[in-house]
Amino acid sequence: MLGQDSGSRFPRRSWAPGYDVADVDSLIDRIEATLSGFAGPDQAVTAADVRTAKFRATRRKGYDERLVGEALDAYARQLDTAAGGPAG
Repeated sequence: MLGQDSGSRFPRRSWAPGYDVADVDSLIDRIEATLSGFAGPDQAVTAADVRTAKFRATRRKGYDERLVGEALDAYARQLDTAAGGPAG
């Protein structure tokens, strides 16, 4: 069953494994900083970084893996477009 915690980017899985919230949020913060042009040199990410990202798993209260994957795919496409790479 999915539950939405206040301040969460994605629904959290109450009683099922999911991605570690802090890991996912940290990457998305870096992605959003990169896309907005506010990322520092050691904070910027590429589409390849997003596509190869790995997250710790948690037994409960983690983010739904499918929804995170869909969001990261969309972010990777945005990063490709911003960098002049392939959009598809």
